[in-house]
Amino acid sequence: MTGRPHKPRAGWTGVIDIDAKGAWARAMRVTAAFLILALGAVSLPRVPAAAQEYTARIGDVLDIVVVGEPDFSRTVTVSQEGSIFLPLVGNIGVQGLTIQQITSKVAQALSQYVREPKVLVTFRQSSQRDQVFVLGQVLHPGPFEWRQGITVLELLALSGGATDRAALRRALVMRKSVATPVDLEKLMGGDVSLNATLSPGDVLVVPDNTGRVLVVGEVTKPGYVTLAPDAKILDVITLAGGPTLSAAPERISILREGKPVHPNLEALLRDGKLDENVVMQPGDIVDVPTTDRRVLVLGRVVKPGPYVINPDFPMSILDVIAQAGGPADNSKLNTVYLIRQSGTAAPVATEIDMWKYLHHGGANADLRLRPGDVIFVPTSPIVGVSQILSALSGLAYFSTIFLPCGSVLGCTH
Repeated sequence: MTGRPHKPRAGWTGVIDIDAKGAWARAMRVTAAFLILALGAVSLPRVPAAAQEYTARIGDVLDIVVVGEPDFSRTVTVSQEGSIFLPLVGNIGVQGLTIQQITSKVAQALSQYVREPKVLVTFRQSSQRDQVFVLGQVLHPGPFEWRQGITVLELLALSGGATDRAALRRALVMRKSVATPVDLEKLMGGDVSLNATLSPGDVLVVPDNTGRVLVVGEVTKPGYVTLAPDAKILDVITLAGGPTLSAAPERISILREGKPVHPNLEALLRDGKLDENVVMQPGDIVDVPTTDRRVLVLGRVVKPGPYVINPDFPMSILDVIAQAGGPADNSKLNTVYLIRQSGTAAPVATEIDMWKYLHHGGANADLRLRPGDVIFVPTSPIVGVSQILSALSGLAYFSTIFLPCGSVLGCTH
């Protein structure tokens, strides 16, 4: 894109009467407006309304689009040094800058390679900023940036307010594992004593007033589940897509009218105690928390199963395979898989050649494990990654944690 001004075509006289000239100008303005809208809808990302208030932090992800120059357009992450990297240009410091400032700085840096570069910068993903959340029956559920002094009523307003299906009197504020009831009906009626100040990470839950339950946390499809007659906790978790790889199913809780109920799913699945499969009630909230210490080792190791890691002393893949007794007979060490899930995205399996690492060293096998990671040591012939992920989906994941030698990927000895 050159940015050169438009020149009249040869043979254009430029002679039009006054009325025609006005009509022509109006027509050109309308045509230009449609072209701008069409370009924005088809090819260019939308800039968030709050872009001017946003400032870049370490770990943030930005989309850089240089119109007409795809070689310079890319998704970048703000590094630990507070900069982003572009080809030819190198590192550009962006930490603490607004979207507009980043756009100007990138355009200036590219100007020595691109004539009058047209740069668009948009914010794609936040690093771990302080946030508060609204779930349930509000117009716009989701995360909102926390600020000092923000209250329940302000957060409710930011989310667009409650829907007509909201059970206002049964709302909750969840802080870590503690749920505090808050009567939104009284609060909205003027009882400011209920307008609590929120802390980072707090969750305002506005439940449904119909025969449904809300499932939050580490499940594949968090949200509302319609109850069938006599539906139980395992039925509800199944309808929510089952736990993710980062779930801690042994710590599941049910919030019922502001009070927690803790079904012992380990006793249910391992020991067959059916009375732990709690019957659900309309308005219940099921919270599936994130594991903070466990990884799974599956496949051809001596002792497959869950292993506790210490966040203060990170473990490598080799460490946890050693804890599992080492590789068993017929294991295929040159195709070990690290299966990791991030948020609600699909799990990603990374292939690692442990055999090469043991003999020659290498970076991949020294990856530090995170809670919820799964290490799979296949046998020969190798089991496909799709089969691994399928076995770890839904309630099959419970079996890999709780049932000794109960998984096709686990004990085979």
